[in-house]
Amino acid sequence: MKTLFTLKPLAVVVAAAIGLVGCNGESQVASSPDATQDQKSASVKLAAKFPAPEAGASWIGSASEIEIDFYRNQHVGSLSEAEEMLEAYRFCQQDSEKPTNQNQAVMVGDEEMECYELPNNGMKERFAVAASLTSTSPTASVNLMPGKYRVEAHFYDAQGTLRETSVSYVTFTEGEHQVALKGVSATWTAQTPIALSLLNKAHEKDWDPETEGVQTPAEALGLTGNILGLHLPSLYGYSGNLGNKLKLEDGEVEVLTGNMTNGKASAALLAPVWRIQDGTGEADLHPQSNQDGHDTGDMVEPEEMVEWMSRHDTIAGLYQQYAAGENNAFIELGSKEISISSFDWTDKEQDKPTNTFWSASVLMGVAHVSGDDEDDVERSGWNMGNITYWDPSRNQNVDSGIKVLNVHTWQEQNNYEKTFLDVLQGSANAFVGGNTINGFFIEVVEKGTESDGAEIPAQYLDASLNEVAVQAGLLVKASESCHELTNQEVSFSNQYRWDEENSRWVAGTTNELLRNAYSNLYPTFNSYRSGHQSQIDTNNLNISNYQAEIDTALANGASEADVQWMRDSITNWQNRNTLELAAIDDLNTLEAEFNANVDLNGDGTPELFEDGVFYAEGYSSGYCNIDTQWDSEQQINTYSLNCEGVSQAVTEVMAYTTTTTATMCVQPFTLEASELAIDYGTDGGVIVE
Repeated sequence: MKTLFTLKPLAVVVAAAIGLVGCNGESQVASSPDATQDQKSASVKLAAKFPAPEAGASWIGSASEIEIDFYRNQHVGSLSEAEEMLEAYRFCQQDSEKPTNQNQAVMVGDEEMECYELPNNGMKERFAVAASLTSTSPTASVNLMPGKYRVEAHFYDAQGTLRETSVSYVTFTEGEHQVALKGVSATWTAQTPIALSLLNKAHEKDWDPETEGVQTPAEALGLTGNILGLHLPSLYGYSGNLGNKLKLEDGEVEVLTGNMTNGKASAALLAPVWRIQDGTGEADLHPQSNQDGHDTGDMVEPEEMVEWMSRHDTIAGLYQQYAAGENNAFIELGSKEISISSFDWTDKEQDKPTNTFWSASVLMGVAHVSGDDEDDVERSGWNMGNITYWDPSRNQNVDSGIKVLNVHTWQEQNNYEKTFLDVLQGSANAFVGGNTINGFFIEVVEKGTESDGAEIPAQYLDASLNEVAVQAGLLVKASESCHELTNQEVSFSNQYRWDEENSRWVAGTTNELLRNAYSNLYPTFNSYRSGHQSQIDTNNLNISNYQAEIDTALANGASEADVQWMRDSITNWQNRNTLELAAIDDLNTLEAEFNANVDLNGDGTPELFEDGVFYAEGYSSGYCNIDTQWDSEQQINTYSLNCEGVSQAVTEVMAYTTTTTATMCVQPFTLEASELAIDYGTDGGVIVE
């Protein structure tokens, strides 16, 4: 399972009122460097309600000061633009082995840029202005130019310790605006303890072989009692052991950290510490470092079976954005997953081992589900370049001008989201006011197998490699709160050529057989034909000379007997020419047969890139040579075509398919906030008193 749900971002605690209006008549305490006198500026009013303990509609807790920083961005003023900027960085800066990427265009929002035009850090470009709010001074006003911004709200306690950073991406236009900013670093308690209904059941596998007895997925994950809620400390100052492999799914860490790597940036990330009922008390279940069992699939020998386990926990994060008068807040509360992979080659008659995997997951709700009917498709291109071949006559490479890109496609049915939304009637985590979160607790157990198959790639892709749809999935009803489903992932790779006239990529394959023929076979055909034609030309010259001598001799009174030997020579040369012409015809026939076979898509024209067809084996290094045989009776070479490594042309590509059957169970929850009270034991203390 790649991921259960996909964050589709649109995407301080303060209920902040931010008004963006004309600057006339406003009292300002700070100004942005952009807001010069000859520019139109806007006054942004900031206000925070600092409630009494356990009171108020928004969660602030013990925060005594909130510092709000504004950073002006050229291209990023929403969560989607932030993710697109990260994708652009990944594409342009993958590694030095792909310098061609530097000449490619990337899109961020509606703007197209070359890789070299990307800013150093488009997530957090230029500091604009700051404001500070306290319980004694809960309002402020700043001047800002309309545009795109990253807003950071830093929450400090009475001792001046940073306890959380709340981030939002905003786009301001002229006029009035109300921007809501939230903070969530708190202890959250479920109104009703969450009891597992799926992962605590007996299973065909032992999920923790190192522990005596057969362990359920819940036991292996440490979920040994009801879930009472969770603590959400920020990673800044967090004393638990996360390890260096823990990552945030359903969104990128860099969206929250602003692509910064310093310690203070981690205040925008949250560590979900689940509170587990332990007898009459409770125990804290901290996120675990990701543990990946070694993939030994390539090391399995016939008559062997190897299994390995892995575990992945995700951290939490609050994603916010404001644009067009609408506030959006998405809260990710963490997930836990454990999986078992098996490579079974006990049947030595099989060509390769059978790969089966089992996975069990729990999610404290999801930040966002799209509900899109279309399935997930991801494409990545590599190794772009023009088709070239060696020209022996010029002793150099020839550039065909045909640009080819290798594209890998991964596509998955969206049955997890369809099941969650349409069948089980689940919904994403949502805030009610500032101190309550409603959501659906999710459990999933699945089993999957991998197999070989075939797939028809998208015929055309645009410059951004977009297009395509996948077949619909299968859904089978199970019960009111649980549901069975079948999911499928398919991955394959193929080539595309750039169609300059229509500005699109066209699926197909490089005609390696024809490419090699330009370097070897066609020059050989021409050489052999030229040899035979040269012999014919020589014979014709001899025939012409002898005929002239015969005519002269007969005119001077010679007898036919005197010139017969020359007539016999002419006959021999003529007969020889017949053989030479037959050899040329044979070569032409062989070339025509080769051209017919090398026309992979059968459109009547062999081309260096054949549209719409692919190699059955996934690749081809095929080549053809002309074999010569000496005919001792006729005293001339005969020819035949010998081809090696030729792969059949087909309309589907080799694909790798993972088919998964799964059971999903959901149950609603409501979490309410209180002051953060997490105990790290003897190695730590309380983050916020």
